[in-house]
This record gives sequence, C-alpha cells and structure tokens, in this order.
Amino acid sequence: MKQSSFPVPFLHSEIGRLESVIMHRPGPEVESVTPDSAHEQLYNEIIPLQAVQSEYSMLWNFMNRVSNVLEIGDLLTEALGHSEAKRFAIKAVVESESLDGSKYEEVTERLDALSPGELSRAMIQGLDKSASSFQDHLDTRLYDLSPLPNFYFMRDSAMAYRESVLVGGMAHGVRRNESVIQEVVWNHLSDPETVVYSGLRHQRAWPETDIRLEGGDFLVADSNLLIIGISERTSPQAIDALVRSVMNMYEEPLDVLAVNLPLQRATIHLDMIFTYLDQETALVYEPLVTGPKRARCTHGHFALGKEPRFTDYQGLPDALEALGRGVKTVKCGGDDIHFQQREQWFAGTNVFAFGPGKIVSYESNIATIEALSSEGYRVLPVSADEPWEKLADSDERLVVTVPGIELARGGGGLRCMTMPVRRTAL
Repeated sequence: MKQSSFPVPFLHSEIGRLESVIMHRPGPEVESVTPDSAHEQLYNEIIPLQAVQSEYSMLWNFMNRVSNVLEIGDLLTEALGHSEAKRFAIKAVVESESLDGSKYEEVTERLDALSPGELSRAMIQGLDKSASSFQDHLDTRLYDLSPLPNFYFMRDSAMAYRESVLVGGMAHGVRRNESVIQEVVWNHLSDPETVVYSGLRHQRAWPETDIRLEGGDFLVADSNLLIIGISERTSPQAIDALVRSVMNMYEEPLDVLAVNLPLQRATIHLDMIFTYLDQETALVYEPLVTGPKRARCTHGHFALGKEPRFTDYQGLPDALEALGRGVKTVKCGGDDIHFQQREQWFAGTNVFAFGPGKIVSYESNIATIEALSSEGYRVLPVSADEPWEKLADSDERLVVTVPGIELARGGGGLRCMTMPVRRTAL
C-alpha cells in the first residue's frame, strides 16, 4: 500500500535541487567491527561510534535544512507493519546467514516474535547469538543475524532513476541484507512498478551469474545518459541486465558510458574518481580521468528494435565530448600529485551536490577545497549561521564543509552516505 508521506522518485540528474533524500544515522552496528573482522566487514580499521555519530549529526542537520531527510530505519519499521513484508524480510535475511535446519527455524521464530520496530533494529544492528546447544555455545559467531556496519553508506544498496528505483546487487555478502531492506521498503511503501530493476533478485534467481551493481558506480548524467563504473563492485553482466530493465520500462533510446576502473581499494566505485558539480563541471581524480593512465570508457547506445552500438574511448571526458556533453574538470587535491593521492584516498572526489554548483565536502580535503575556491566556489563551514535553504535556492556556487575524519575512515564520502530520491528538473 502506498503511503502518502513516502516520496515518489523523480531523479533525472546528479545535480538538480535536492528535495528528498534517504539516509541512515550510524548506530551500534558500527561497533560490531573489530580488528579481526574489519577486513571481512570492508573496513580499513575500526572507528569510534561516538565520534562517527557526532560528525554525522552535523551532516544530517544540514541536509534537513535544505531537503526532506528520511531515515531508512523508520521506513523499514513502517514497511514491516505489513504482514507480507515481515514474512518476506525474515525469510530473506535468515537465508543470507546460511544456517542449518534447526538453527534456521530457531532464528526465524525469534525474529517473528519481534515488533516491527524491534525487527527493524535487528535487521540493521544484528541479533545476538542465542546458545541453545553445545554447537551454538562453542561457535565463535557473535550474532544469529549479522549487523550491517556499512549501512550508513546508503548510496550503494539502491538508486533512484527517473520515476523508478534500482535495487543494488551487492558485491559482498556482508552487505547483501542492505539490499533486502531496500526491497522491503520500496516494494511495500511505494507503487508496485517503482522497482524496475533488482540486482538482488537476479542474484537469487541466477546465483551462478556475476551480477554486481552498487550505487557508487551509478551516475545519472541526464534522463537518457547513464555513467556506470565497471569495478570491484559492479560487473558488465549487471549493467546489461540493468539496461534491459530500463529499456523495457521507458522504451526510449539510452546511452551508457561504462568506465573500466582499476581493481584497487582506492577506486572501489566510480564516484571515488568522478562526480558532477553542475551540468558542465566535474570534480575528478586526474590520474585516472584525464591523465596518461586514465580509465578507458565504452559508449553503448541502445534503442528498441535495433542492435546496440559500442564505441571505445581513451577516457570518460573523451566519450562525453563525443556526445556533446563535454565537462570542465576540477582536480581533487589540486595540481600536486602528492595531495591528489592523499585526498582521493580520503574521498576527495566523493562530494554530494544538493543543487547545481552546490556541494557538501569533507573539511579535511584542504587542497581540493582550495581548487574549488579558485574556480569561484564560496566555502562555508557547516557550523556557520547561514540561511541554508535560501542559499540552496540561489545561483551562488557553494562548498559546505563538514567534519568527517572518522566517517571517511569508514571507507566513503558524502555521496556514499546519501540516497537522493527527488531532485527538481534542470
């Protein structure tokens, strides 16, 4: 059943004025990461929850000033009030734990006994292990249902596009239930046709295929032009499946620029080397976008009833230029290769646009902020007493800087932590 308070997706660009965004306040699930489990849980190191929450609250409060912010946990609780959603959610998350028969039944019963709010918290923060046998007691697992410490990186598990939602197919099992939560929310709080693609659904139906698609690799240049990274987290097969789903839904020509990222920790997603600032400007990590070792790009043009056409380019800027969509680039880290490398690692390109030419950036990426300032961007700290809503609606180019030392150590940036649902048309 569609809820009147739930936003209908409308997203035709990366930089239209932000209206609605889904986020998640980091909670106790972050403290599930230990030095021994950090690598498996996709963290570079452990991070202190109180510091993370303090930094995040400043971002949340700012976003709430310039848009309508929705907490995914609240949406999940609302969705789980529907008995069908609760049954689906419990079955999906328990199956992801690969439990044996008796343990499967036990955990299912434990979850079924929870209220919607309690179940929502368990799906995000984890369900502590219940030792009902010697085997359970001696098992080194701490949880019967694993927590989701990466869930505050909301971008990856679902993406709004046009009037639809695309559910991600996570590359790592420790994040799979993030996509389950998105399926539960969107399938039960929105119109039935809203989800036009689900990588998770493909993974369940065809486990032998290489379906990986995460939102950090997905950029909406405009309604009919997508830029998608082929990376550690997103596969060519997933892009093919996505194209088929989008074409079936909208029946319009579609251009896709697929960027081949090097398989290394610093470039897990496309938005770690390229993000739009406005329609004509992008913030880039120069070595992999415009430098001699730039990531190669393939343009695919798709139209119903016609064979697709593919053209290879030396890099993304060349492909955009060929499509009449050339961009001016601003360098993450400025002109110094040393600072380019340091600030790219610290999510320097991973900024979030809340309007054309208006972005939120980590305050610690000083060389990147100086490069933006030299291009005419006014730099304001998030703590400033400013009329943020008025500034968001102005024509001024703006960089709002937020603290993010601990947030970035979790492995991502400001774009990672936001799932925009509605943006105004350009």
